[in-house]
Amino acid sequence: MQKKQKVIGVDGCKGGWLACSLSGNHAKVEIFNNWRQLLHKHHDSLRILVDIPIGLSDKYFKRTVDRKLRSALHLRKSSVFTPPCRAAVYANSYETALEKNRAVTGKGISKQAYYLSPKIRELDHYLGHKIQQWPHCYESHPELNFQLLNGNKALENNKKIKEGRSERWNIIMDHHPTLAKAMQSQWTNHSKNFWQEDDLLDAACLAIVAGQKQLNFIEDTGQKDHRGIMIKIACYDS
Repeated sequence: MQKKQKVIGVDGCKGGWLACSLSGNHAKVEIFNNWRQLLHKHHDSLRILVDIPIGLSDKYFKRTVDRKLRSALHLRKSSVFTPPCRAAVYANSYETALEKNRAVTGKGISKQAYYLSPKIRELDHYLGHKIQQWPHCYESHPELNFQLLNGNKALENNKKIKEGRSERWNIIMDHHPTLAKAMQSQWTNHSKNFWQEDDLLDAACLAIVAGQKQLNFIEDTGQKDHRGIMIKIACYDS
């Protein structure tokens, strides 16, 4: 891969956004305070995959892609949550978000989904205004991609336990030893207050997938949300 074909895998974390970049044989792990900062640094990237919902339901459009994503997972279907609708994402309290989500979708939202709202909102706000500028930025899902990188076999353990993280380290090592080495260096020296080991593993997984010549996609039935944001989840072409 040539330098101009840099690809990025991104996961949200306590400190902002954790990014793994790949360019040829070079791999790098970085943390950014906000999405704008990340894109400014990596404006020349060929492809960006991020583990955050892109494209949201509202009163004119209902997102369906999450059901398709769950059906593609052999295990850990609970790792897929239906994101709040756009009005709920921009609400200033869980109670208000719950009310707005029920009004739009007829369903409530978990507190876990609501706590991701700041990250979803940041991406939605930025891409909604600059969607033509970033057509190569796609939503992706690490758990599905780890399964696909593993020969489409479900991983035995959850990433929150030591055995599960070890499984994922081994998969990354098999597919991209240079990236695994960069990750190990960063993991040894970083502050645990800003990101966790599973954040690093997820971002690295998406970087490997982003580096393929071709991606597969799980597409929403409606293809685009009401603001014109394309809804499709990028997957490893196994």
